[in-house]
Amino acid sequence: MEMKMAEHIRESLEKSLPDLVTNPKLAKKMNLGNPVTVKRETARSAMAKFANKTAEMKNGQFDSTNLRAILDNCKIFTGWRKEQNDGPDGWLQTFQPVSKMRNDFIGHNNAQRIRKLENNSM
Repeated sequence: MEMKMAEHIRESLEKSLPDLVTNPKLAKKMNLGNPVTVKRETARSAMAKFANKTAEMKNGQFDSTNLRAILDNCKIFTGWRKEQNDGPDGWLQTFQPVSKMRNDFIGHNNAQRIRKLENNSM
């Protein structure tokens, strides 16, 4: 979510920067073509605007109810879930097989697997 928001902010800034040039003839000599860097904190701050007013962050994160509100309230995330039972999956559901593969091969239990392999080899 943060990456998608950061990309939107970056694109918006890069499109609007040429309009801020006082002398368009000098724009060719400026670094307007260089990419703008948007930090994670900026993206999170922008996303927080779409959460419910009563939302509170815990340990720097929103709970699932507030994340869902952000996804529902912001146009950037349109199509994130399946709209109809017989319709196509939303873009968020398409990541499930990828995250399952990640978890199976390099994810959360990787440290345990390494320990098991080390213990079994002795």
